[in-house]
Amino acid sequence: MKDNLIINEKFSGQVLAKVTRGDLVESLHLGHLIVLNADGSTYLSKGSPELPIYPRSAIKSLQAAAMLKAGLKVDADLRWYFLIALTERGATTKAELDAELAKDNTTTGNLAYETCLAAMPNSEAKAYAFNKVLNEDIVTSVRTALIVGFQRPIQRNLLEPFVALYFENLIKAWESKSYEGAAKYVTGFYPNWIVKQSTVDATNAWLAGAGKDSPAVLRKLVKESQDGVIRALKVQALDK
Repeated sequence: MKDNLIINEKFSGQVLAKVTRGDLVESLHLGHLIVLNADGSTYLSKGSPELPIYPRSAIKSLQAAAMLKAGLKVDADLRWYFLIALTERGATTKAELDAELAKDNTTTGNLAYETCLAAMPNSEAKAYAFNKVLNEDIVTSVRTALIVGFQRPIQRNLLEPFVALYFENLIKAWESKSYEGAAKYVTGFYPNWIVKQSTVDATNAWLAGAGKDSPAVLRKLVKESQDGVIRALKVQALDK
């Protein structure tokens, strides 16, 4: 099958991705792509990126950014929803989030603000969320908001350094917090998005080592969290 397909006389798309099962090509995804250098020159071009299109969900974050900055009137909850999505992609600044909080200095606004701070695509934001949940006495709603911002699936590379820290602090969190706070740390910070055998191995090492004599309910929560990664790895193996 050719990598460049003619759909009709006005539209041609290049194969940008192939989904395979074994030796079988299950589906092809065609499209147009252009990547620009900082000076505006073309770095990479696929298909016919100059063609007009009807943009849909693939660029919703870009559309949302433009609409918000142009002053689109939406309710506070929806604005925060957009801002969280934009923040995790590096499309907002701390100053912009501060300004939004000044407009919506409510309980809901403060929680969404914490989620945004934790969702920023840098290691400092992840450390802020992790340390605040682990070391500070905060209410459940703030703890949840921080974990939601911390655990962003598109930021797996930022989450990997916290795998070891998670296991190192399991017993500390369990012994220093109420059950609710401890359980939220255990299940909320478990590296669910690091779908690798190393995550399973690290969990087994903790269960057999530092956590060997820990309370049964703590071990149960850790094992149940591990089950999700094990299932995901099995699915990945079937799709190869």
